[in-house]
Amino acid sequence: MRGRLLVGLSLAAALGASVARSAEVRRGRYEINFTRRSPLSSVKILKQRLGRSVWEEKLGQSPSTVDFGLLVPSDYDPAAPHGLLVLEGGLMAESWDRVFADRKLVCVGVPVAYSGFMLDAVHNVKELCNIDDDRVYAFGSGKACALGIAFPDVFGGTVCLGVLYFRYVSDNPELSHLPGFFPRPSDDLLSLAKKRCRFAFISHGSTDPDAHDRKIEETVNGGLRKDGFEHVGFVTMPGKTGRFSKEWLGECLDFLDVPLKGKAKSAYEQAVEFERKGAHGAALEAHLKSLQRDPSGEWADDAKARVASLRMRAERETAEAKRALAEGRYFDAISTLRRVLKRFGEKGAPEAAGLLARIEADPEHPRRLKAAAEKKARDRHEKAARQSLEIARKIFERDKMRGYDALRNVAKQHAATAAGREAAAELQRIMADPELRRAIEGAKDAGAADRLLRQARNYAANGMNSQARAKLKEIVTKFPDTRAAEQAKKMLRDLGGG
Repeated sequence: MRGRLLVGLSLAAALGASVARSAEVRRGRYEINFTRRSPLSSVKILKQRLGRSVWEEKLGQSPSTVDFGLLVPSDYDPAAPHGLLVLEGGLMAESWDRVFADRKLVCVGVPVAYSGFMLDAVHNVKELCNIDDDRVYAFGSGKACALGIAFPDVFGGTVCLGVLYFRYVSDNPELSHLPGFFPRPSDDLLSLAKKRCRFAFISHGSTDPDAHDRKIEETVNGGLRKDGFEHVGFVTMPGKTGRFSKEWLGECLDFLDVPLKGKAKSAYEQAVEFERKGAHGAALEAHLKSLQRDPSGEWADDAKARVASLRMRAERETAEAKRALAEGRYFDAISTLRRVLKRFGEKGAPEAAGLLARIEADPEHPRRLKAAAEKKARDRHEKAARQSLEIARKIFERDKMRGYDALRNVAKQHAATAAGREAAAELQRIMADPELRRAIEGAKDAGAADRLLRQARNYAANGMNSQARAKLKEIVTKFPDTRAAEQAKKMLRDLGGG
């Protein structure tokens, strides 16, 4: 079908291991086919949490059997966590898109109102986009209400046109049908739902509400509010025949977002701490989250400045990688891109993620990377050899013998480098110069004589005079022109062997 997009492992495989799916997501509205199921949409979990309310659903059905509608705002920023609105029954008309874009919401329309599909939709869109866990909302009938209560670990809020609850809530005979359509959640889930999930119920403002509105009101007051759910409210449409509109939906979504405003400053403080620790990607995401939740806070100007600075750094380092690539420094380009992604993450540096993905998708990439790595190793070896050669030359200026030995080490250890070959050539020139040759050989003789003299002294100090005399005579015989030979003669006279 036109506009379909396959989401799953094949996407990552096609773009390379380093691709940022959130950076590659297509903007606009289109149909999409999801291939992955949420771990929470298993038949067992759905029956445990929703009981009879899912009896009519085809449990275990793969989401790939239907086409979902996806709406990604045209100004979607992969670095900024967006909200996610799961729409029971499909996407709204295109004229409603501005409501979602203004509130930084990605929308996914579920054409078949199955609870499992709504959970699958959340799972797959979170793989595709950068989603704020606290702003995952469900919109629909009483099923949306049930999902908020039974799955508070998934949904942070619901906009409900109807109501379902886990117990009967009224003694009024006229309302005795008020439902208990799903099992009571576990203590942990129920406690989480009461604290975390926000519920916006739609009702009419008529003085003579119909049975539907009375059912909602009785369940909300006698159920959710009585049981201690902290964030429950009504959005009232004027008149009994009032039609649900963009304005009312916007009011509902704003109601769901209100409790998050109080968390905005803590997100900003967390971002500053991330910066201090060098976690630039996490800092950028936390700053953007804080600004989305409360753009007018007293810290907002500083958060905006920090966002600009972090983005500038990511762009500057990405530009360095692009220059390296243009100059043929393949290994440097790859290393820089990976460093950028390590610091800023794929969401914080989408350009770097996209560039690295394109490079890694090239069939020639493994060969080029190997060649670049080998060249980098040769360059490092050459640099080390060059530094050693310069040091050896300076030593030679002060001490011919030590300098000669240093040059010989460079020539031996770095024979495959240009610096190693230069060292070998310099050794040949030194030995070809009679004066330098004599100086080198004289220094060699002096060194050998000094070593023998130290041995003789050790022997003498330990009373081993015969061995000491043997070493002293060797000095005098082999190295007669050295200073050690003069000292050896004196020691021989002292030992009685001169």
